[in-house]
Amino acid sequence: MYLDFFSINAQRAALAITSNCCQNLHADEFHFVADSLSLLANRLTQQDKKCVESVCLAFSRLVDSFQNDPSKLQGIASLELLTNLQQLVCNISLDLYRSKIPAV
Repeated sequence: MYLDFFSINAQRAALAITSNCCQNLHADEFHFVADSLSLLANRLTQQDKKCVESVCLAFSRLVDSFQNDPSKLQGIASLELLTNLQQLVCNISLDLYRSKIPAV
């Protein structure tokens, strides 16, 4: 995925389109997204919050679409995704903590 070569606005648009495409997928359509899951998981480490939000929405929609299919859920929940999500949550928690500490 050569998304980094585009402007941030183009990246945001592409990831918003991607998240919309992940909505209401059927089991026989999983192969359309399966090869891109690793690339999407990597986008969670990006600094742009709107891009990260679109990626989170894409994964949320995928989980909703395949909530009754354990094998597809396992395919979605890769170690890479879980690691990046954990890092994202830790960073958000740390930022919230820092914002509550009064300046000295």
